[in-house]
Amino acid sequence: MLPETATLRLHAAALRSTRWLLWPGPCLLLLASLQAGEWRLQTASAIAMLLQSWFCWRLQLDAALLAALENAPSLTVLDDTINGLFGKAAAGRDFGQRQQGMRRLLIRFFMTTALCWILAICAIMLPMA
Repeated sequence: MLPETATLRLHAAALRSTRWLLWPGPCLLLLASLQAGEWRLQTASAIAMLLQSWFCWRLQLDAALLAALENAPSLTVLDDTINGLFGKAAAGRDFGQRQQGMRRLLIRFFMTTALCWILAICAIMLPMA
């Protein structure tokens, strides 16, 4: 009952590509920190960046699990692995439910990325005004 290999590869590639969205955040925060002022926005941006990094790590983990799933005979192998590593029982969830979880995680990542960038840009622009 596993989805086709091409679908798994496409999902894994899409999730892996999100890591490139991390790079503008530290650069923007560095530019903001070079200017005097708005330390609250800089702090909020740094906190948003930490949350963004957490979501990105989770997405990279999901991408690796999808890649490993290509060779697994069933989802029970994946469930056993997750349970062994994290002590988290994921049994009983079909692939559709897992995709929903990945989709929610991806949306959270995009929202924290936008928040991080907006806060950093505001921290840069406000002292100029």
